[in-house]
Amino acid sequence: MKCIFCHNDFRPKRSNQKPKYCSRICYLNNIKPQRQEKICLNCNLSFTPSVYQTKSSHVYNLHQKFCSQSCSASYNNTGWQRNQKHFPKKIIDKSRICSLCKNEFLYTNGNQKYCSTKCRKIIANEKWHRYNTQKKNQTPVNADIQKIQIIYLNCPSGYQIDHIIPISKGGLHHQDNLQYLTEKQNKQKSNKLNWHEPSDSN
Repeated sequence: MKCIFCHNDFRPKRSNQKPKYCSRICYLNNIKPQRQEKICLNCNLSFTPSVYQTKSSHVYNLHQKFCSQSCSASYNNTGWQRNQKHFPKKIIDKSRICSLCKNEFLYTNGNQKYCSTKCRKIIANEKWHRYNTQKKNQTPVNADIQKIQIIYLNCPSGYQIDHIIPISKGGLHHQDNLQYLTEKQNKQKSNKLNWHEPSDSN
């Protein structure tokens, strides 16, 4: 078949169709043969669409939005910044009290409960111990969770939280069953009962 605009031979995509044009560009150019000026979306300068040379005629690119490839690249590569101008990020500037240390802080996320990563990790560590003890029903009803969290918060640097009676030996996750040990002492104690730090023999 022959295109009625560019007069090129083409094969239709489906055998039961009898199109008049070889492409949509020929169809649009036949409807709007005038080469109209457009405005570039990036530099806002007027330009004329580019021309594609065929065997018997000129075909205009009516879908062209940019005056050059550099304008197209700069416009598309800064898409995130362009959208940020139209839809700026909402910054919440409100104060809230930390659920652990009770200090006031400014939060940017509506679900933020803790003032710092340190407080969040302390709560996560305590919740992990509580979860393991709840599986064995070793968290008593009279356990004060807030006091336990404060003990975890006040743990000195270089020290670790240790259960005096180990959980594996039937100990409870209770504020009276917690103590501070150094990392070396905690490894030496492990899950021993009635453990005492060995004295240095000179």
